[in-house]
Amino acid sequence: MGGRPSFTAILKAAKAKCENCNTSENLTINHKIPRAQGGTNEAENLEILCKECHKHYHGIISKKSLR
Repeated sequence: MGGRPSFTAILKAAKAKCENCNTSENLTINHKIPRAQGGTNEAENLEILCKECHKHYHGIISKKSLR
């Protein structure tokens, strides 16, 4: 497989929903294996997550949850 898949192609494959919680709002692409750790931009390494699930995926805790 060559070339970088488009956001639209990845979104279509995910049926325009977060692959974790199934919401259709605030969607973004996540690298399953981060590029900094050798991950690629190939479709097999990409998934659609909402911004909230993306934060949790990377272990980022919202300041609001600490209050």
